[in-house]
Amino acid sequence: MDKAEKLIKKMEETKKKIDNLESQLNDLQKLPDKLNRKYKYSEIFNESFLKANTKNKKTSLTEYIKAGGWGDIPFKEIPEYELDFYVFRTTKFSTFKEMRDAALQELVDNEVAKIMNKNKSDF
Repeated sequence: MDKAEKLIKKMEETKKKIDNLESQLNDLQKLPDKLNRKYKYSEIFNESFLKANTKNKKTSLTEYIKAGGWGDIPFKEIPEYELDFYVFRTTKFSTFKEMRDAALQELVDNEVAKIMNKNKSDF
């Protein structure tokens, strides 16, 4: 392979990397619209998050809440101060809101990671 062929090959590789970066940027620009929707608690408090962040390692929010002693009481009927105290005792978070915010941040981080890993670039 002569110098010209090597240069052409290198330019083609560089163009592919630029195309991948443009695709990632385009996907990242669409991310706010994709994330701007209502989420179910099961999406926010997914198995991975709950296993990593709760002492009882439950796999769903329903299981986690039932383990708190509320049985079949609807989630919205649990007094906030009781839920906060349970979260404080069984997680590294001080309140349910703090735990929810961390779960939402993880959800966003995971979406960004999917985009960045879709078209890996060497740049």
